Amino acid sequence: LQRLEHPKFRRFAAHETAWQLAQPLCEGRTVHLALHGVAGCGLTAIARCLVDDLEQTLGERYREIVSMCGECSHAMGDAQPYGPFQKALAHHFAIELLAAPESKLSDIDAALGDVFESVVPFSGILFPPVGNSAGGATSADEIVSSVAWMIRRICKTKPVVLFIDDVQWLDEASKTLLRHLLREFPVNGPAQVAIIVTSHEQTVLRKLGFAKSTRLEVPFPAREEQVQILTDGIGLNNAAAEQIVNRMGSTIAAQGGLVWLQQIVATLARADYLVATEYGFDLRDGQWPRDGQIPEEIRDVLLEQLRRFPQYRTIIDCAACACYAREFRGSIVAVALGIPRLELLRELDCSYRETRILY
Repeated sequence: LQRLEHPKFRRFAAHETAWQLAQPLCEGRTVHLALHGVAGCGLTAIARCLVDDLEQTLGERYREIVSMCGECSHAMGDAQPYGPFQKALAHHFAIELLAAPESKLSDIDAALGDVFESVVPFSGILFPPVGNSAGGATSADEIVSSVAWMIRRICKTKPVVLFIDDVQWLDEASKTLLRHLLREFPVNGPAQVAIIVTSHEQTVLRKLGFAKSTRLEVPFPAREEQVQILTDGIGLNNAAAEQIVNRMGSTIAAQGGLVWLQQIVATLARADYLVATEYGFDLRDGQWPRDGQIPEEIRDVLLEQLRRFPQYRTIIDCAACACYAREFRGSIVAVALGIPRLELLRELDCSYRETRILY
């Protein structure tokens, strides 16, 4: 379980391509990089590993690298203005955002020190003014100008890496700010700035202003790569990893991604179905457990899909009862339903093509 919480990152072709696109920063040029792909394909892991690699490489040349990392929250209703930028800036300047409002402003003043000389109070991006208060920036233009000014000032002496995760959920104020930064620091410009984002929607990246040459699609890991993630990243032996990947199947894996893959391993570990061996963790007795449980997160998704396809509910229920974590013959379900085996196979094929639940 500890290995699951902190798995070792396994570099594949997508990471190497992303590294090549980020290399100009090491030469003092501006970088834009937008990673996109389906949910669960490893976007965040690749981006964070890339930021770490940039810090390590540039750290050999500069005394300090400024990394600002924020993520967008998938929340219902209106998102908090400048949410991911608040997180990124607060993380960099070690500002406690949950403190009382009065102490917040004091913390900002202390954290910024002599760095800022702008006539626009930079704290406006973190704490918008209330009523007629004069303690913050008075317009969106002042806020975006202040942030751009701050980044430009810092990058004169040290590289700046700005990483925003899940920009498909970006609030409108943050979209405006990000567009401004992309224009203020154009690709291959002289500023030592890297703007890196991830998104599960490519259309969002185009609307934000990321050129096609700066967008990189990250494919879902192939079967062999999934096995390597479980062996090299988590510590399973090859036989156990292959069994787990084969059990998930390509269609199920594509729905839940690497998150589901880890959840299945975590469920097996909690149930004591994994044992340590000389060559890594293996399934107990080398066999898939006959009474293995489906993780709740996966079960909830499958149940929701069942509600969308009521015409297949009976046949899928019968299949589930017959095969509960076991291999089974189609004739068993055919007998249970009282239909010819060929008709059953036709119905199973239709349900697979439409629902992707049975594999």
